[in-house]
Amino acid sequence: MRIKDIKIPVVVISFLLTLGILFAGMWLYKDLYVNDPLAEKLQKIPAVKEYELIIDEKSLEVTLGTVDNLKETYLEIENSIKDITNDSGAFEIKIKDNPDNLLNSVWEKAQFAVYEALEQGNFNDMAVQIKKVIEEFGLEKYKIQMDKNNIYIQLHHGDKFLYKVLQR
Repeated sequence: MRIKDIKIPVVVISFLLTLGILFAGMWLYKDLYVNDPLAEKLQKIPAVKEYELIIDEKSLEVTLGTVDNLKETYLEIENSIKDITNDSGAFEIKIKDNPDNLLNSVWEKAQFAVYEALEQGNFNDMAVQIKKVIEEFGLEKYKIQMDKNNIYIQLHHGDKFLYKVLQR
C-alpha cells in the first residue's frame, strides 16, 4: 500500500458524501416507513388529539381526549406501533392528560396503594384503597383496569381527566 498516491481532499470529500448519503437514507427511512404510516394509524384513533414521535428518545407522546376505556385506547396505540415496527415496545408511550387540582390530589393520595401493589402484587387491596380515596374526594367517574403488562387508571372530574398507565 502506497500512501503518497492517496489524495487527502478526495478521501475527505468521499467520506463526507458517504456520510451525507447514509444520514439522508436514515432520515428518509424513518419518515417513509415509520413516521408517515404511524401518523396515518394514529389519526384513525378517535381519542388521539395530538401526538409527537421523538425517534431519538424512542418515545411517542400522545395527547388524549376523554376516553371511556383507557386500556382499549392504549392497546390500540400500542398495536399501531407494533403494526409499523413489529415491536409493540419499540417506543415508550407517554400519555398526556388534562387533570385539575382535584384529580391531582386524588392521584397523590392513591398512588401509594398503586406502587405498593406493583411491588407486592396485592392488586385487590390496591383497588379497594383507590376506591376509598375516590369516594373520599367525591369522584363519580373512574375506571381501574389491568392486564398482564399494565395497570390503567382513569379519573374524571367534569371535563377534566387524569390517565395513568403503569407498567407491571
